[in-house]
Amino acid sequence: MAERVVVRGGARAAVRTLLIKAEEFAADLGIDANGRTTAGKMVATGKPTVSAASGLEASAARIEADPTAGTAELTGQPVVIRRDGATMTGTTVRLVQREQTALVQGPGRITAESADNARPSKLQASWQTGARFDGKAGRIEAQGQIEAEIRVGADEVNTARGQRLVLLLDMTEQAKAPVPASSVAGGGANTQIKSVEISAGSAAGAPPAQFQHRTFAASGNQGTPARMVYLQGAPIAASVQHGTLTVDGPGKLLVDDRSSTPAQAPAPGAGPLANLAGGKGRSLFAWGGSMQMNRATGQMKMQGQVQLTHRPAGVAGSSPATDPSVGQVLLDCNELQATLRGVDAAVGGALKADLSRVEALGSVRAASEGRELLAERLMFDAESELMQAVGTDEQLVTFVDPAQPAPVRARFIEW
Repeated sequence: MAERVVVRGGARAAVRTLLIKAEEFAADLGIDANGRTTAGKMVATGKPTVSAASGLEASAARIEADPTAGTAELTGQPVVIRRDGATMTGTTVRLVQREQTALVQGPGRITAESADNARPSKLQASWQTGARFDGKAGRIEAQGQIEAEIRVGADEVNTARGQRLVLLLDMTEQAKAPVPASSVAGGGANTQIKSVEISAGSAAGAPPAQFQHRTFAASGNQGTPARMVYLQGAPIAASVQHGTLTVDGPGKLLVDDRSSTPAQAPAPGAGPLANLAGGKGRSLFAWGGSMQMNRATGQMKMQGQVQLTHRPAGVAGSSPATDPSVGQVLLDCNELQATLRGVDAAVGGALKADLSRVEALGSVRAASEGRELLAERLMFDAESELMQAVGTDEQLVTFVDPAQPAPVRARFIEW
């Protein structure tokens, strides 16, 4: 028969590899068939804390532990869990010693800061349904109305929204040294984030996952952003380890760069993509298939009914603000490949780069200020402003310019 025992005053108890400390313990003690004392479920109150050999530490208002199952239920307003520089909070958390997992039931939040003094970064993410932290795999998965923010330095803000968030962490000893914010892109002070994935809900009509990047000219994230990037899709996956950004489905990418000075108007007879030179201005990409981006190489690929609408930052002697058609470029194709320059290692690094080269493939149509081009393949180099259009024997390149008396048709045209 079990007997209820209450211990007060700086008590502690070991539940396998979990060490629980509290001002008061209440436990059910019994005798097994071999005459040994056994402990049943125990309840710790009075500023209880729990720590594990993995480095995890937690505090709560109440801890109920089961020595047989090797579990601990933490409740409070809030429960606070800390490990390797990251902090997770919730109202109900279940720790499973054997699996090294922490299950957060209901709403919660995670925060982490980098140790880079030059450009410190801070990650904050919240959820409404629940979250699971797998200490062995270094994986955090959260569900329900995800809102995440990563601030880097005093001039960069990244936000993400969706219904499911997955963080993969590098839990190796080599990763537990302070690392630069540019390589963590918002990771913990002693834990590198290997990848981030934000997904939309599965229900019909659920909004897509969203990612927004803003860079400010002035410190303190004040005023109008000098550059803004908005990415929408389902899901959005960013790998810090492999330097990739992927949207495995339809999506949109808006790049709005307001930091440049007005550009010069294209020369007479210039191709329909001349206003892409420099890549400055507002560019809206849309695709029906998928999008892949590699930050290491600066390569970007979009597939499936790709559309690009570009408005230059400004053309000298004109007013795009009052006439959106001034300098606007429209491009439709089956596949779009682009090369970006100025790419850095952060999660949003490729999104902060300038457009260097564009190659459109399959049923290409490009138009700007009355000029129109039809081709099977179109290549444009923004630095040299060189454009090449390639057709086939059955489908010649066709270029229409209102300033010319007739359309130009050829197997190959170069500007």
